[in-house]
Amino acid sequence: MAKIKELYRAGKPDLLVLEPSEMVVSREIREVAAMGQRDIRYLVGPLITLVDAETFDFNWQERLALLMGQMRGADLVLLSRSDLVAESKLEGIAQVLLAQDIKASPLSTVANRGLELVSETIINFGPN
Repeated sequence: MAKIKELYRAGKPDLLVLEPSEMVVSREIREVAAMGQRDIRYLVGPLITLVDAETFDFNWQERLALLMGQMRGADLVLLSRSDLVAESKLEGIAQVLLAQDIKASPLSTVANRGLELVSETIINFGPN
């Protein structure tokens, strides 16, 4: 949080994108971002969680609690590296997540898939 305050005071950026480590969950990001607003004012935009489609099965079996923590509370969940798996696997992942009330969409920069959804989510995100 100190680094964000330093950046803000130095140049007041229009947009700052944070990529936390894989061990952070959405709720924690929102809590820390809210604490920082005691000293400076900023809009916390949408939380976008990327779920690696290629390693989903392993993560679902071995890291379920962490994966769920990252997805719950996210404003958008995307299945990254979707160009590396079969369409049927993407559909299967989407169904598994939908059963948990989590809607996930494929993302591939190679195939230009899902990028418009990311843009729309950022542009249409309202003040929190």
